[in-house]
Amino acid sequence: MIRIFDEPFKLNEMKKAYLSSFIVLAAMLTVQAQTHQKTIGKANMPLEIVQQEPTMAKSVTDLSDGFETYSDFSLLFSPWTLTDVDGSETYGITEVDFLNQYSPMAYIIFNPSATTPPQTDASILPHSGSKFAASFAATTPPNNDWLISPPLAAGTNTSVSFWVKSYTSQYGLERYKVGISTTNTDP
Repeated sequence: MIRIFDEPFKLNEMKKAYLSSFIVLAAMLTVQAQTHQKTIGKANMPLEIVQQEPTMAKSVTDLSDGFETYSDFSLLFSPWTLTDVDGSETYGITEVDFLNQYSPMAYIIFNPSATTPPQTDASILPHSGSKFAASFAATTPPNNDWLISPPLAAGTNTSVSFWVKSYTSQYGLERYKVGISTTNTDP
């Protein structure tokens, strides 16, 4: 079981602060061996997709993204900030081909049905929809890849919730870091 926080994360002190969630994955792509949803704070607020221009500095109140609107196998997907600190080429999937496979990357918009051959095993399918943001293991470890949300306005009922999966437990389950910044998008 992946445990990110043992108790709800409280943001009462940060009513006017900006919230950016930082999620780093430290192994193979983010698909199934163990599946968990983790909510930080109160999860009773309805969420909807918010689209922004990448240069927009304004914060958003609600953000929900299933990654369906982005191009298959894209390495950039605004308004998210992707930071590949390790700069390493990445591993792929044996006997499967897709655009940007093996490229240095932080995350990729992965569509299992658009690979050659298409991937249909439940262990690689997204939680919902047809796509997800995946991080592949660096060929020169350790991984240091960040998926950073656009600025979010934090309040007393703020929560961060996301789904994670490990493709396999063969190399150990993925580890995640979730952080909050009130200043910038530097990991």
